[in-house]
Amino acid sequence: MRRVMRVFRFVKGTKDKGIVYKARVKIGATGHADSTRNLYLDGKAHYGYSVRLSLERNGSIISKSGKIRNVTLSSVESESISLCQCTTEVIFVQRLLDDLGIHQSKPSIIFEDNQSTISQVYGNIKLNVSKHINPKYYYTKEQITKGKISVKYVNTKENIADLLTKPLSSEHTYYLSSLLLNCE
Repeated sequence: MRRVMRVFRFVKGTKDKGIVYKARVKIGATGHADSTRNLYLDGKAHYGYSVRLSLERNGSIISKSGKIRNVTLSSVESESISLCQCTTEVIFVQRLLDDLGIHQSKPSIIFEDNQSTISQVYGNIKLNVSKHINPKYYYTKEQITKGKISVKYVNTKENIADLLTKPLSSEHTYYLSSLLLNCE
């Protein structure tokens, strides 16, 4: 009952607040994906992604991280899994915007710091280390072909998803946090 009352107090106290979508506002979704191999003793990788719904200079951030269930045999495989997770979230946001009557004219950009993974999803290179990757992680490649997303390289020091995948120095954590809160 206390929790229900807390929700009611929140709703009463924020009834004059809301999200306003303006017709001429640039709206879109962008993402950052990353993974870290061998973070755990069992050899499993850790993935993380951050998706930002941009409303001009404001927006909402959706972030998630977790342990990859299977042992990955290469960094390309673990990065592909993270990229796929980020892609599914970006596509969800795009569909949500479509349901609201807001259509994105350009593909959403997902930033990735592993160049081999980017080459693999664009089909520019066939890697021996990627031949064992589960086909379901080629969802990203399919969405690129459909023109829904675009994957771009970002330097690992600028990858916001690093906040979710590995321990960082306090300076680097502060820097990436400021990028996360100020990115467009």
